[in-house]
Parts: sequence; C-alpha cells; structure tokens
Amino acid sequence: MYLRIALALAATLLSGCGSIEHKSTEARQHIKEDLKLSAITDTSVTSFCWMPIGGPASCRATPGISVLTPDSLLLV
Repeated sequence: MYLRIALALAATLLSGCGSIEHKSTEARQHIKEDLKLSAITDTSVTSFCWMPIGGPASCRATPGISVLTPDSLLLV
C-alpha cells in the first residue's frame, strides 16, 4: 500500500519538474535578470535536500532548477 503511494507521489513530482521551462533563450534571460548574473553556462532540472551540517540525515527533496555559471552553481 505504502509503496504504491510512494510511487504515485514520485511520478507526480517528476512530471511536475519536467514542465519547468529553463532551456529556452527567453527563460534563460529571465533567470539571468532575476538572479543578477552576467553569464549562464547551463541549466538543469534537479532536486535537492536541505540538511544542516551535523544534523539528522533525513531528507525531503525540493524540486528546482540548478544554474551553472562560470564560477558557481546555484540551486533555485
């Protein structure tokens, strides 16, 4: 029972992330303006976890977009 719920939830989250527009020229320009960046090397849909250093190892994945610049990686 729990496995089916987990699989349905995972499928829903993955399909939701797939619809985030980030590769088009227009979307990249908006990202550059919003984050005040001079250049974007690449973007990708990703999920990440907020975990304090030395804290518990539990994880609740947060969907977002990773933005690679020439000198940093931003998770938004």
